[in-house]
Amino acid sequence: MKNIAKYILLATLIVAVVAVSVSHGRKLPVGTYISSVKIEIISGEVERYNLAIAYLDSLAMHYGPHAEALNLRAQIEVDLIEKSSSPQDKSPHVETMVAYFDSLKACCDNKDIKKKYRKNCDKYVQVADSIKVKYWREFYNAGIEQLGVVKDAIEERDLETDSASIAFMNESIEANTDSCIANMKLSIVIDDTDYRSYVAVGSVHAQKEDVAASTEWLLKGLERTDDRASLLLQIAYNHIKLTKYEAAIPFLKEYVELTPDDIVNMGNLAACYNNTQQYDAAAETYKQVVAADPSNADALVNIGQYFNQRASDASAQAIKTEDEAAKMELLAQKESYFDSSIVYFGRAVEAQPENADALEQYAVINALREHYEVAAEGFEKLIVLKPGNPDVLTSLGDCYLYQKNYKKSAEAYEKVVELDPTNLPIWQNLQDLYLETKESEKQKAAAAKVKELSK
Repeated sequence: MKNIAKYILLATLIVAVVAVSVSHGRKLPVGTYISSVKIEIISGEVERYNLAIAYLDSLAMHYGPHAEALNLRAQIEVDLIEKSSSPQDKSPHVETMVAYFDSLKACCDNKDIKKKYRKNCDKYVQVADSIKVKYWREFYNAGIEQLGVVKDAIEERDLETDSASIAFMNESIEANTDSCIANMKLSIVIDDTDYRSYVAVGSVHAQKEDVAASTEWLLKGLERTDDRASLLLQIAYNHIKLTKYEAAIPFLKEYVELTPDDIVNMGNLAACYNNTQQYDAAAETYKQVVAADPSNADALVNIGQYFNQRASDASAQAIKTEDEAAKMELLAQKESYFDSSIVYFGRAVEAQPENADALEQYAVINALREHYEVAAEGFEKLIVLKPGNPDVLTSLGDCYLYQKNYKKSAEAYEKVVELDPTNLPIWQNLQDLYLETKESEKQKAAAAKVKELSK
């Protein structure tokens, strides 16, 4: 007991002497500083850490970088982290701890520093790395847990109808979101190269439907990962949610290059090109879809529409131009584009016979090209898909009329006037058709209807 009492008394005297020396700026031996710091730290009293820090600052001022001193300084922050309750309270201590651990490593790597000041470097660096890994996992895992809580809370809130309950849930969501972000930011302070922390912050912002903030953090994650595909897709979708199709394109384009089997998102890339009026790029992308999936009706229809539009554009230019040679060239282009359009719409119909849009386009373009027999077959099939559609019946009647199949033409037109008894042009057609088919009674009735509607 006497020896212990003597040790305590001696330690107290040493600390008192060092404290006086520090306060007067006197230079003391390195060992004296280190011993005094350890005594203050062992006390476990937070208020005494300031004196320990003062000792270490004085040591650094007089002797420069010292591995054990830097390790002790970081350990003080470790203790303060453990004594802090919230991520926000831990934050300044985590930042300081990391700064001193980094300084420790720099000290150990610097061969210009005296070897005795770098004693036990391997041990200190190993401990520092272990502590950083421990805290990274702790903060990251806590953030992931809160991310899950936010997800579940949002799902529960969206099913709630009581306004008071919704308000309470929103407060919980906000608190857990803030904690999640705070924990993830702490993990980033410890290791700013790990993309997972950035992605987690991006995800929690996405759950709150803060798409802009989500994108900002996902982009930071993208800078730090070699596994880019999933992040590229998330970022692209975020831009699409904001209708920023132009911004989405480079991310979708790279994603498609990395995952050429993802036909759905290849189609999404093409849609973005269409939405930004980059029609040539959209068509080329749809062709890639068809190359990967020859029976993809959606892509086939889109390519058909592209060539259809090109044909219409060529026709419009031909009308405006006065140069006869240029006009003939444009009209030839129009015919070529229509040919391509028919091919792709035909393939779409083969791939998906009940695709009404494909079938209608196929029939209409064939009619425009005066392929009335093929067009009539298309309209006949379309009537099954769109029963009672007067436009389809009218087009069918027109096709049969051009083929001089007057009976079938009349049958189609009769169905039109059943749906719309006031359709004067169709009654006029029927009047002429009944004359051709020698149906006098019907012809008289049609003539009377034409007279009635012409008043």
